[in-house]
Amino acid sequence: MEENCQVEGRNAVIELLESGKDINKIFVQSGEKHGSITKIITKAKQMGVVVVETGKRKLDEMSEVR
Repeated sequence: MEENCQVEGRNAVIELLESGKDINKIFVQSGEKHGSITKIITKAKQMGVVVVETGKRKLDEMSEVR
């Protein structure tokens, strides 16, 4: 049975990437990339995870945490 879950937040995503679990896709906000976002994108690409850049509005709509 495939589990669908959503992880939100930079630190939580970094922990998930470092856990070695299978990750389908990561969404990041379009625009300037610095700090932990760069680490997330680099690690995800090394692991073959799809990285999707999207606007803040779309991320806000997708968010389960308010």
